[in-house]
Amino acid sequence: MPHSWDDYRFMHHLHRLGTMAAVARRLNTTTATVSRRIEKVNHRFGFPVFSRRGERWVLNPDLEPVLEVISRFADEMEVQHNNLNDASTRVTTALALGCPPYIASCILLPNMTEAGELPEHVELTIHDRAMEQGLGDCDILLRHGQPEGGRLVTRRAGATGFRLYRPVGTRRMDRWAGLTRDLDDFAPMRRAAEILGCPPSLRVSQFGHLREAILATGLPGLLPDILAAADDRLEPVWTGMEIQSDLWLTYHETRRNDRALRATVDWILASFAKCEIRHSCKPDVSDL
Repeated sequence: MPHSWDDYRFMHHLHRLGTMAAVARRLNTTTATVSRRIEKVNHRFGFPVFSRRGERWVLNPDLEPVLEVISRFADEMEVQHNNLNDASTRVTTALALGCPPYIASCILLPNMTEAGELPEHVELTIHDRAMEQGLGDCDILLRHGQPEGGRLVTRRAGATGFRLYRPVGTRRMDRWAGLTRDLDDFAPMRRAAEILGCPPSLRVSQFGHLREAILATGLPGLLPDILAAADDRLEPVWTGMEIQSDLWLTYHETRRNDRALRATVDWILASFAKCEIRHSCKPDVSDL
């Protein structure tokens, strides 16, 4: 077995992130270096630790108990490092947050000020994430729908409303614009398809692009109220047809006592609470 924690560290990140390129970005190294380190791990174990499936590397099932111990240790070390920084050295803690782009632009970014609404000594990177189940390379995830499985802390952060919108003055209803096929099971997408009686004739990957497609084509399309309300070129097709979708905040349970992460979670929830756009994003105020 490997005798160096550094070997375990590469195993841990490849198991979490799935690709060598993602591990290289996380560890500030090269893909070639990651590949060499995994080959070294294979040699020391005496058999392949990961196998390639499509674009991802999947752990050998025999090593799942080993990776559980490694991941628990890695996460706990990160918690202790962050808490030590918070308590004494005040070194900046880097955290990654994944969320749908419209949540960042309409809820989180407006809550940042020159005075700094973010927790002190936190360096936050926000990544575009839509409906992913796993954390991947993120420390915190905001998604529609409660994540399934895994040792995760989850809580309802708020809810956003969706409606069919169209450019002001248009009346076209024979076709509509929506999200990509992998999001057909998203409740607002299902409801829109039921109402209109057909699948979308135009599809894009995110709501910001969908808004531009609606304005360019004149087609009705599904948008979050908080995104559409800021654009006076749009109007709801039916003012009474609102579909609510909950947003869930998630992080790994081993990070429960990470003070930097918890302070960032509190800032995210405060951002939802301060959302004062026409259609509110009501937070769940119960404690974790």
